Amino acid sequence: MSGIGFTVVLLAMVIAGRIYEFRAVKRDLHLYPPPGQVVIVGSHHLHLQCMGRGKPAVIFDSGAGGTSLDWRGIQHELTAETRVCAYDRAGFGWSDPGPSPRTSQRIVDELRILLKNAEVAPPFILVGHSFGGLNMQLFAARYPDEVAGLVLVDSVHPQLYSRMPHELRQDLSGQLFALRLGKWLAPLGVPRLLFPPVATQRLPRDLQLAANARGYGRHVYSALYEEAIAFDTSCEQIRSAPSMLESMPLTLLTRSKPQRWPSKVPVETAERTWQDLQRDLAGLVPGSKHVVVENAGHFIHIDQPQAVVEAIKEQLQFARK
Repeated sequence: MSGIGFTVVLLAMVIAGRIYEFRAVKRDLHLYPPPGQVVIVGSHHLHLQCMGRGKPAVIFDSGAGGTSLDWRGIQHELTAETRVCAYDRAGFGWSDPGPSPRTSQRIVDELRILLKNAEVAPPFILVGHSFGGLNMQLFAARYPDEVAGLVLVDSVHPQLYSRMPHELRQDLSGQLFALRLGKWLAPLGVPRLLFPPVATQRLPRDLQLAANARGYGRHVYSALYEEAIAFDTSCEQIRSAPSMLESMPLTLLTRSKPQRWPSKVPVETAERTWQDLQRDLAGLVPGSKHVVVENAGHFIHIDQPQAVVEAIKEQLQFARK
């Protein structure tokens, strides 16, 4: 095949891929419209779903690649208690992509604007899973007057990579390459054809279909990549933030089942470090409550949602005294 012929074929494939992805996105939005409200936040829109009434409001932030759907069951459990709001960070779920860099500080600032524009007033009880827990730590540290309590669900520690075995950090470059590749191929529909969706694969079937559809969104890989390359900066932002007030109620929920890491580091070695970091997080606030949740992996809020519900209820009781 001549160079011109190859170029024509390649161009045809690109056009076909763009058309396929465009139609797939349009179909997904028709089948699974935003369950909450889409709110303007500066240059883009973020999706927020609130249920129930009362104060303080509970605000949820998901782990990497997660969506507001991850918290749906817990939201329903708490609607009789207070207002509960889950949102999609920029680029995930039903939210537009946001400006770079995607650091925790930018994410926190966007969340505050989102809540203000949606008329969800502080104080808040913040609940964050994994990377979402990192963001909520920064929110609580920067704006303690707006926070009534903090629940961290197997949260990332800001010293994760500096304390983990060196091999784990080396493997990060391979993960970044895969995300970068997905970022460029997603608009052509390639991940939708060849890769599993970027979404939690543990939800009830009715939610899983919607989560998978949103997990194939063309902005998801870009959002994951942008958060990943800004991760060190996010950790530094938290390390340099003011210490949390001693009066900040903190509940830390930690997994009991080891997590397999995408590296050659033995699971036992990585897990030992993770558990040490969890104990360090619990030590941030004197009198904090640290619970190792039985029969729960990294996704505690899906494996054992009642543990998260009870932790939030305790925070609500404390805040209302």
